[in-house]
Amino acid sequence: MQNCDLPPPLKVFSASDKTVISSMNRAFSMVGREHDHDDFDVYRGCGDVNYEKLELLNALRLSQTRARDAERKAASLIKERDCVANALFHDSSQLFAYRQWVRLLEFQVLKAQEQQWKQQEKKFVLWLW
Repeated sequence: MQNCDLPPPLKVFSASDKTVISSMNRAFSMVGREHDHDDFDVYRGCGDVNYEKLELLNALRLSQTRARDAERKAASLIKERDCVANALFHDSSQLFAYRQWVRLLEFQVLKAQEQQWKQQEKKFVLWLW
């Protein structure tokens, strides 16, 4: 299961990540041109704006960390579920085999009793003669 809206786990963003900063500068420069402003540098931001951007980057990093942790936990739960399912299947197979074995033994006992009854019946008939 992949989280499509997040980058792969190998890429972790931080406040000093140059690729993020440069992409943000490009985005802000486009927005800035629409509003007749020059390039906007995240590091030169307008006080609170700079802090807000860093807060957003930190929130993104924390969100990605939580997502990766959730993916790892989901993978471990899937592994545990598979182990439990395999153990349950193994135990149910053994139980089925033991039940079949008990049925076979019961059938053998029934046949032995039947033969014993036939022998006793023959002796009784011979005794009556």
